[in-house]
Amino acid sequence: MSVSITKATLRAALAGALIVGWVNLGGSALADDEAARELYLKTCSKCHGRVAGDVSLRPEDLLVYVVTMPLGPPLRNVYGRPAGSFGTYPYSEAMKEIATGWKWDEEALDLWFTSSQDMIRGSTMFLKMKKAEERKTIIDYLKKYAPYEG
Repeated sequence: MSVSITKATLRAALAGALIVGWVNLGGSALADDEAARELYLKTCSKCHGRVAGDVSLRPEDLLVYVVTMPLGPPLRNVYGRPAGSFGTYPYSEAMKEIATGWKWDEEALDLWFTSSQDMIRGSTMFLKMKKAEERKTIIDYLKKYAPYEG
């Protein structure tokens, strides 16, 4: 009996092996990604919209796409982006004065998330995140799913 293996069969077998390996090796990483996504959605997305990697087709999330009007600049590609530089977004005068010459890196984002008003008094954002691990989770999420490539 001879066995004939087609390219389609090989592709399907390879895809299956990759998926099984990805799920088996990255189980906790997938859970971490989901937790980071959920934290970002809860904390940031209502004002800043979504970033790459957080697309959801759950019915409760689909409504967000339809009714959410971002109040702040998008955080997609914010990590590494020069501060106060998103296109035509109408930044506050305080942000315009202070946000020159630095980028949104880990340190800047952590300070901002700790207290946006302590970092730039007079900015239009009012955020205080007390938990360092939550700040780090969101920063890592922004780094991973939406790095600045400019």
